[in-house]
Amino acid sequence: MDKIDITMSFIFSILLIFPGLIFANDFQVHDDFIEREVITGSRIKNSGLFRISDIFLLTNKVRVNTIDGFTWSASINGLPSFQKQSWIVLLNGHRLGLNTFSNVNINMLPINITQIDSVEIITVPQIYNGIFTDYGLINIHTKSKSQGTVLTFSQSAGNETGDPGPYAYTKYKSPNVEIVGSGTSFVLDANNNNNSIILGMNYEGHTLTDWAMEKRVQNIYSRSDDWIIPELYPNPSIEKTSIFLNLKRTGIRNNYNILTSYTHSNKYFLFFQPMGREIPIEYIIKYVGINYYYTFSEKMEIAYRLH
Repeated sequence: MDKIDITMSFIFSILLIFPGLIFANDFQVHDDFIEREVITGSRIKNSGLFRISDIFLLTNKVRVNTIDGFTWSASINGLPSFQKQSWIVLLNGHRLGLNTFSNVNINMLPINITQIDSVEIITVPQIYNGIFTDYGLINIHTKSKSQGTVLTFSQSAGNETGDPGPYAYTKYKSPNVEIVGSGTSFVLDANNNNNSIILGMNYEGHTLTDWAMEKRVQNIYSRSDDWIIPELYPNPSIEKTSIFLNLKRTGIRNNYNILTSYTHSNKYFLFFQPMGREIPIEYIIKYVGINYYYTFSEKMEIAYRLH
């Protein structure tokens, strides 16, 4: 089995901002100058979405396509979605490397869709928090309790009622293409004045029900490769487990945001275009990073990112 191990890379950048040296003292940068779309957590909840990639269905500015329903190709900046995927994904301001070959799989983030507070989508080239968004950018903000401690557990799964139709017990029955694999999430959220800590563990399963895809992977898939899904469904499947820890502190002049995460998929079916078929890989993403900001005055601030 091929193995992809995305290890940590260290990047150090410093940004100095001196607005008083360039603009008039009363100049302010308004949100109108930033071309973006915001999707709120309440809208996501009311839409009944299950996976993080489903947020693409709520925007009119992003064109998407998918082969297996788990890996989505997206066009955020107006280019065709079949081209190389180079758009940027941020989680609470941290840039996670989700790029594998020409794919960016947003479902490999270490969080569950129930933990999203809001999503910012930048659709045109511009500077966003010091990052040039030439191919587009998505910044996902997670929920955080304002005060106190909360332990949250969520479990979800889905299917279509009455599926697979009137021929369920005959040779003409259709496959159950509406299976939605299970998702499990544990989140500990503690906040004390200006300090907060969020610890989360997530499991997510995705069943592959497309006829053509099942045929392509039948020789490389074994039910023993999976953890939970074989006990529930006979279809090939992708399973993802993840854990993350987010520490935040806000002071009078400085604030920092530390994120560490680990995401693992034992067998991930990656569609490799030159071969025209899926290849099984072990998908591992590790991340450790810190965003730090220090304010000297109203006209000067220093910021750096280390990851």
